[in-house]
Amino acid sequence: MILVIGATKDPSVSRVVGKLNDKGIETVIFDPFQPQLYTIEQDSNGLFSLFHNNKKIPERSIIWNRKKIFEGTGFYFDIEDKRAAKVLENEWNGFYQSLLALYEGKTFNSVSSLRNRSKIKQCILAKQAGLNIAPSIVSNNKSHLVDFSYQQQCVIKTLSGRKIPPKSNEADIPYNFMTLRLEREHLLDSDQEELSIAPTFLMPEIVKEFELRIVVTGHDLLAFKVDSQQYNSTETDWRFGNLSLDFTCYQLPDHIKHSILKYMELAELTFGSIDMIVDKQGNFIFLECNQDGIWEWLEPVCEFQISTNYANTLANIYSHIVK
Repeated sequence: MILVIGATKDPSVSRVVGKLNDKGIETVIFDPFQPQLYTIEQDSNGLFSLFHNNKKIPERSIIWNRKKIFEGTGFYFDIEDKRAAKVLENEWNGFYQSLLALYEGKTFNSVSSLRNRSKIKQCILAKQAGLNIAPSIVSNNKSHLVDFSYQQQCVIKTLSGRKIPPKSNEADIPYNFMTLRLEREHLLDSDQEELSIAPTFLMPEIVKEFELRIVVTGHDLLAFKVDSQQYNSTETDWRFGNLSLDFTCYQLPDHIKHSILKYMELAELTFGSIDMIVDKQGNFIFLECNQDGIWEWLEPVCEFQISTNYANTLANIYSHIVK
């Protein structure tokens, strides 16, 4: 059985689960928004049993970790009491952590891969894998930030990648922290006390030819090209024009494919969505890897091959566990 930590209303989950079921593989979605009956029972010897709707889950099961609980989005608890919603979030996360711990070694992405979410660590691993990376700085020290910004035109990015919840009187759509061109005058005008509040993440602004989103599932890679430079508004971040920009399938050079798969191995990842820049000289530059990031909007571009690759990869892993 394949256990899915995620939400039924997530199109990625429902599509992959449907294709797994078509293969005859039984699945259970541990959905916090359509809760059924779940039990983890542990005896005095430390042995555990897992139940779904009073039915014992087979020991030879694996987990696909596609957890989505985000405040201020459709993947959150629809109750007015925000404190109670936070309690629900914490308890469901605690339940999921227990599942991941109990199924360590049979969870994909792996539990150990979570330590590689850091963008700085990702770039270190990418370089080890043979990919180009850009220099960066994370600091709340004004003098260090100013010195770095004088070396090149910079962009400011989010370090965490987390979304910002909307205001109480706004629609249920969170804000993304977009990549923005740094105005050096603003940095020079800031005082040290202001900058001390939180770390600032700067990178050089790379003059782009185009950008790539690469979805990796096991040993399969699907690359998508976006011509982000066709509009001034999308030069620093294509998400400013995600409704007007077209993504097209792209054939990666073999040496880039090899390095990406090496990166996935070093990062202990089975699934990942990688962002890269191709500069004016044709260099491929690694930016970051979102572990099992959003990809459903790309499905029509590749005739829904992404969900097929996910289902095939999970099915292959599961067949080895069963054997």
